[in-house]
Amino acid sequence: MGFERGWGDTAERVLETMHLLLDLLQAPDPSTLETFLGRVPMVFNVVILSPHGYFGQANVLGLPDTGGQVFLFIIYCIIIFNLDV
Repeated sequence: MGFERGWGDTAERVLETMHLLLDLLQAPDPSTLETFLGRVPMVFNVVILSPHGYFGQANVLGLPDTGGQVFLFIIYCIIIFNLDV
């Protein structure tokens, strides 16, 4: 077990990459984003699993979610991200 290639080949390098990720989550910056994306491996296949609409309500188990709101939210985030980059 461990991190994917690109996160770092030493503990120090992995720690630096984690700090870059934390910096991006707290205060996004174009130069930090460029450094982070240049360091980590790219992910091309993503699986989205959402219990939205399936749990927490009586007698709705197995019914579809409310119009794919989670999926649309993710698509909108991707569009905004692409416009910023």
